[in-house]
Amino acid sequence: KYANSVNTKNPIRGGEWIHLAATHDGKGTFKVYIDGALAGTSSEKMSGPVTPGNGSIVIGSLYGYSPMQGTVADVKLYNKALSDAEIMDLASN
Repeated sequence: KYANSVNTKNPIRGGEWIHLAATHDGKGTFKVYIDGALAGTSSEKMSGPVTPGNGSIVIGSLYGYSPMQGTVADVKLYNKALSDAEIMDLASN
């Protein structure tokens, strides 16, 4: 149950805090947002639904390798794909 990474033309900047959000609509569309702005999309299909106890979510690395250099804080998971407006509101607050 995985999806390939979403390529973005907006690389994450080093040395400053950013708001990073990702959504999946349950139909195959992933979106990645950086500081509230849509940074990339993908239509990769997942092999099944995301359910509690059905594996792990990896934040800050690629399949457990290539760990990011930095700190992750305030991780939130929602049971729905947030709208563009909801993502922008979260990023600005």
